[in-house]
Amino acid sequence: VFALDLIGRDFTAPRPEMRLVGDMTELGTLEGELYLATCIDLATREVVGWAMADHHRAELPVAALRMAAGRGGLEQGCVMHTDRGRGVHE
Repeated sequence: VFALDLIGRDFTAPRPEMRLVGDMTELGTLEGELYLATCIDLATREVVGWAMADHHRAELPVAALRMAAGRGGLEQGCVMHTDRGRGVHE
């Protein structure tokens, strides 16, 4: 079961701290795979939260979102949108 698309594919925001998008990227390194999760503010296109780990479990994007929220200023009702991913290790 997937969450509803609350932004309706509209990747804009009238002001900062209102809509965030997130993604996770796999990076190959000499020491193995590394995963980067990001939260980007749709109004400013600024990376407002990020986290890196050697896994792509749920706690990685949660850590990135916590960083974004920890900066202060997210509006009440702020929406975080992510795609469903491609299932790298499924």
